[in-house]
Amino acid sequence: MRDGILREMKLFWKQMTTGLPKGYVEWPFMENPKYKAYWFEVYDPNASRKWLWENWTLSIYASALYLLLMFCGQAFMRNKQPWNLRKVLAGWNFSLATFSVMGFIRTAPDLFDVLMGQDGFHRSVCVR
Repeated sequence: MRDGILREMKLFWKQMTTGLPKGYVEWPFMENPKYKAYWFEVYDPNASRKWLWENWTLSIYASALYLLLMFCGQAFMRNKQPWNLRKVLAGWNFSLATFSVMGFIRTAPDLFDVLMGQDGFHRSVCVR
């Protein structure tokens, strides 16, 4: 039984990883035709992808640290009074809502331009 499960897991892993690139692969990036990027929006996507490809283990370390802090935080707060964070959380939610509105205002013109163009939805999901 166990050998069958291991064999199935190996087959599944082989099927999942077949055809994946063995190293970093660059892909063409389409520039935004609708508006000029601000200074903080200018970046090299291939450099970012290459860095992520080379440092993917950082996500594992960050996840492990997060889980450790979650369990340690629960143990630390087990016998303590809850903190009153209503104002802090209200400020946080207001900041998130403001950021979301600003992001929508910034990206909506280009998204609508792409959606109304040739191969609209497919281009917005698969090409960009």
